[in-house]
Amino acid sequence: MRGKLILKVGSLLLLLFILTVGIVGVFFRENVIERSEDNARTIAELIRDTLTSYMVLGVIDKRDLFLKQIKDTYGLEYVKVIRGEPVKRQFGEGLKEEQPANDLEEKVLKTGEMASALEESMGRVVYKLVVPYKAESRAGINCMQCHKVKEGEVLGAVSLAVDLTDERQNAFMLLGVYSVVAGAMFITLFVVTIRHFEPYRKLFEDMK
Repeated sequence: MRGKLILKVGSLLLLLFILTVGIVGVFFRENVIERSEDNARTIAELIRDTLTSYMVLGVIDKRDLFLKQIKDTYGLEYVKVIRGEPVKRQFGEGLKEEQPANDLEEKVLKTGEMASALEESMGRVVYKLVVPYKAESRAGINCMQCHKVKEGEVLGAVSLAVDLTDERQNAFMLLGVYSVVAGAMFITLFVVTIRHFEPYRKLFEDMK
């Protein structure tokens, strides 16, 4: 009877421990991704709005310096502005790095919808975000004054990537600490539970 009690209590607490660590692990992962996505979106929108201001001021030729500063400041894997078909027709193909380099960028240029992707491997985690750059008219900025397009047409996109490898390692470290603490608590709970039921077990044995 003692063996069955230990087996049942131990199995129940082990299952509870695994579920708890699993849930916390998923929470850590989603939290890192969500936070990184918000930061990347903020950076992409900053780039888009700043480049729009550069166009209005007539200093768009300084964009490479601005993009390098953004990349260095925020520690990005890469950041670039991609030309859409309307801009290519009007101003030419542009630089090599201004061409779409993957399916994600092609998709955003075609659909005009923001898209993201998470590339995970054993050694690295990279979050990619592509934000469309649409022609618009607002608060003193009218894209149609310089571009021969209709409002809402996709002029291009801002594409960037963030290396989340360090964030994943930090999340694993936190998860490891939590697992050790939770494991110690469950072991303590197991011992206390077995000792608590021991007198009752002996009583049932004597009665039997």
